[in-house]
Amino acid sequence: MRNKLKKLSFILFLLIYFFNKIFSAPDSSGKKFWITFPSNIYNTTAQKFLYITSQTNATGNVYIANPAFNLNFSISPGAVTIIALPFNCEMTLNNDFDYKGIRILSNNKITVYGISKDVTITDAFLALPVEGLGTNYIIQGYKNNNYTDINFPQGGSQFAIVGTEDNTQVTFILPIDTLTYIAGVPYNFTLNEGQVFRLRNDNLSADLSGTIINSNKRIAVFGSHHCANIPSNTLWCDYLIEQLQPTTTWGKHFVLCPLYGRNNGDTYRFTSVENNTNIYLDGNLLVSLNANQFFEVIIDGAGYITSNNRIMVIQYANSTDYDNMTGDPCMIMVPPIEQYLKSYTVFSPVNFANNYINIMAPLEAAGNITIDGWTIPYANYNIIGTSGYSFIRLSVSPGPHNITSDYYFTSIVYGFDFRESYGYPAGMGLEDFISTPTPTVTPTITMSITRTITITRTQTNTRTMTLTATFTITFTQSVTPTQQYPTLSNTQTVTPLFTNTIYILLSLTATETLTISNTITQMITSTKTSTFSPTYSITNTATCALTPFYTATPTFTFSYTSSITLTPTETFTRTISVTPTNTMVGLTLKLSGIFTDIQKGTNNIVFWLSKNADVTVKIFTVSGEIVIIDEKIKYLKGYNVFFWDKKNKYKKDVASGIYIFKIFAETNKNEKAEVIGKLYVIK
Repeated sequence: MRNKLKKLSFILFLLIYFFNKIFSAPDSSGKKFWITFPSNIYNTTAQKFLYITSQTNATGNVYIANPAFNLNFSISPGAVTIIALPFNCEMTLNNDFDYKGIRILSNNKITVYGISKDVTITDAFLALPVEGLGTNYIIQGYKNNNYTDINFPQGGSQFAIVGTEDNTQVTFILPIDTLTYIAGVPYNFTLNEGQVFRLRNDNLSADLSGTIINSNKRIAVFGSHHCANIPSNTLWCDYLIEQLQPTTTWGKHFVLCPLYGRNNGDTYRFTSVENNTNIYLDGNLLVSLNANQFFEVIIDGAGYITSNNRIMVIQYANSTDYDNMTGDPCMIMVPPIEQYLKSYTVFSPVNFANNYINIMAPLEAAGNITIDGWTIPYANYNIIGTSGYSFIRLSVSPGPHNITSDYYFTSIVYGFDFRESYGYPAGMGLEDFISTPTPTVTPTITMSITRTITITRTQTNTRTMTLTATFTITFTQSVTPTQQYPTLSNTQTVTPLFTNTIYILLSLTATETLTISNTITQMITSTKTSTFSPTYSITNTATCALTPFYTATPTFTFSYTSSITLTPTETFTRTISVTPTNTMVGLTLKLSGIFTDIQKGTNNIVFWLSKNADVTVKIFTVSGEIVIIDEKIKYLKGYNVFFWDKKNKYKKDVASGIYIFKIFAETNKNEKAEVIGKLYVIK
């Protein structure tokens, strides 16, 4: 029984841990959003829509200050609510401010997608909630082309910033001269909540990508181009927009999947935030970058990207002129493996000829992912080399689609029509991999004092009883005469003396309780004494008759003594507000991913350390039995991999099933951290 209880406790602990893990880090679903639409080239006719989804019932509101717009909405689980926005809600002012921020509030978590659509000029984006935003960004959009013909406008490289709080201080550094701004020089401005700043450069071949943006409060940042040709020497431009991740949420591992219905590859851009960043494609060095640099390349086919530092990856559909296929440019932010989720509800527009969904997942997830209730067979997936990951491309009908799994995976949604396209990531985690919050504690102390009062009362009752005795004494004297001399009877004097004493002792103890935090102890002592002491003398001459009669008259004397003892007990209630600041402290250990190397037959656990540390890895069965322990192996700061050959401590192959692992790390300064996860063995 004891072993069963221990196993049950262990399983319960794991369930609690995974529950907390799921809900501890922010992701692209949330309750509050601030977004904007940087100007589309057809800003007066482009329609703007919001696609809002949720895993639960939700109600909310969409608000815009300029133009005035206020609309309530409701959502059912797994469904999509579509909201049409005013035509003039776009941010059209250049190098200026306007209250064009769009606020979305909800009582439960929702996911929001935005789309700006006009004939042949369309793109969409995934909105990021305020709780997942940050203060450090690097802009990525696209460059202007080399054409001067009015039908192929070259200008339009742009970005926009939305304030989420009043008095937000923003600093930006441009990579190129723009208007009156000089490249490499920091410029500052202030944003209030809902206020938008937009900057656009129309110069030939200009590109605002690589602009550094910092702030003292959370901001929403959008990379865009009002009509880009991709590559820049091709014909037919299209609108680009994507809400950008803060740099602290970038990753080091990515799965690339080609867009369906296009030929000769897709255009990619890789952006670095640190010096000496080496980026690898399928294990081969692709490029080395320094901080704030980006690299553009066309990749034909799927691929597995790794890097020694954090990077951002953007995938672009090319212009029609590039491959003479249906469709034009769109811009899609590729989620890093570290930020994969387990479920998505997305929407494919009804007015597109071709809608697609790409799914990228670890091999163990293949065969475990469903779309709209249909399980995608394992055989339908394409394996990407030895990366341990796979992909599948699906043609889907217009409308909402629900994609779920027991594993972490990612998905992108896109579509093509005549000289037109759209694309956006289905969702992503927004875990901060860099900043370990250091609380700034401001205690607010509320003191409440509770006093316990003990009162002791001593009461003495003294009863004095006085007894009065009344006696009736009858004397009878008899004389016997003689002839000549009187005869005197003998006279006898009787003097009776007696005393009668009655003792009465009364003791009474009572306990009283006062109201409101007072404890009263009352002690009453009562003493009663009745004294009867008649003294009398009887003198009888001849005959004496005694008839006693008693009359008792009680007299009571009452005395009261009260003593109070106070015993104060003080209770303090402390309320602490914590303001996290982004300061790296202590040891941080984060689980980055798990993949299977089919050729080597290993399960590989990828984890990240903030410092060099000794690491112990333990693997358990779900019942709590230890399978293997790898103790105190030295690992370096950064990403590391533990390779498990699926054997137990006796070097025997383990059975198929679910296994639990625990990774414990400790530095030489006794700093400690641990993570727990699960992995699957499939044979």
